[in-house]
Amino acid sequence: MVERHIPKDALRPLSSGEYATDSAWITALRTVCRREEIFVKQVALQHSGPRSARNNSGMKWKSEEKAVTKPRKQRKQYSAEEKAAYKIKMEAERNGKSPAPVQGKLEHTDWNKAHEGIKDQVGQNRKRAEQCTRCGMNNQK
Repeated sequence: MVERHIPKDALRPLSSGEYATDSAWITALRTVCRREEIFVKQVALQHSGPRSARNNSGMKWKSEEKAVTKPRKQRKQYSAEEKAAYKIKMEAERNGKSPAPVQGKLEHTDWNKAHEGIKDQVGQNRKRAEQCTRCGMNNQK
């Protein structure tokens, strides 16, 4: 009766041995079936990833060992004063009034200072060629 529900791959190792009692046969059956289930699960994981591991009946495997979840890290509780100070700081940064130096592209506003050390003739030649008068590249004006 039980043998109808056992996979053929699990029955093969059992057919070669002789067992003195029924309890010895059932113990061997449990061992062989468990090994077969583990093997099928490993093959399924290797071929298609952990989400598609299924047993013979099509149901998803249930993990024997449940993962121990770690308690969530406690978030710091901020006081009303700290929240207000943070809000003021963020508003100042958005408006550009923060004491920290501004990050970003540095542009020269004084033409003479930007072109210090560049000969006038070189600057004129670059201007005619529609290149940058400072570096000579043509991807900027």
